[in-house]
Amino acid sequence: MTSDDPIDPASPHRRVLARCSLVPPDGPDGLRQARAWMRRTVHRLVPGAGLSWICDVVMVLDELVSNALLHGRGCRGVLVTLDDWCLVVQVTDATTTPARLLDTATRAVSGLRLIERASTRWGQSATAGGKTVWAEVPRPRTAVPVARPI
Repeated sequence: MTSDDPIDPASPHRRVLARCSLVPPDGPDGLRQARAWMRRTVHRLVPGAGLSWICDVVMVLDELVSNALLHGRGCRGVLVTLDDWCLVVQVTDATTTPARLLDTATRAVSGLRLIERASTRWGQSATAGGKTVWAEVPRPRTAVPVARPI
């Protein structure tokens, strides 16, 4: 895990192709809405992406939004950024308590451990009155990204 910003606009190696955002309602309906939105977003931004990659991206979003709803006093927003290398999923919540991996003795699988497995890196940064937790999922090389926001 790292606390660096996932997209450094000054980096010559990271060209942002598209950004999309969502503010889901609180509760289970918000989680369902976020999952459906992510599937539509991925299909539009990365046509030809394989089912396995799409499932990884939706799982990362699901875990981040679930954590925001369960531990972060609500999900303030979701931001998805596609660049030359990856798709970044960022979820902002309303608590400053840092996200952390749970002790494996206490829980079989932590949601953040799933995110760690599906992403190249993940991290968090403080925001006004909360935090943003993010994960980078490497972009499939066989798919051609569409450089337009939804």
